[in-house]
Amino acid sequence: MFKNEIAYDDMTDILEHYQNYIPSVPSEKDIPEAGITEDRHFATTLVGGDYLSVARARGSQLIRFTSELEKHTLNGILPVAEDWHAKVCFMEVCADQCRPRCSSNSGSYSREIQILFYR
Repeated sequence: MFKNEIAYDDMTDILEHYQNYIPSVPSEKDIPEAGITEDRHFATTLVGGDYLSVARARGSQLIRFTSELEKHTLNGILPVAEDWHAKVCFMEVCADQCRPRCSSNSGSYSREIQILFYR
């Protein structure tokens, strides 16, 4: 899917595509006698991205907020910011803290990293 996350229309298309993979059950609004059988209640699922993507996703949800069917409101998606750069900096600091305690043997260095992160 080639969509631009900066545009609200494209972000709405992306979220609708994601929503196809979110577990759902028939909604209470389903009334087969009235012909309303397409609405679904979606489980809340985290969708990560940078801050701009999260802002666009929330904006797309606000645009669809007044829709009558839950599948159109994109309620099953919870946008969260993933600060990848902070995670990389954390890993570098941890690696620097681990390095002086290790000998020059690369096997012991990698073992120290495993011990540090799998506690």
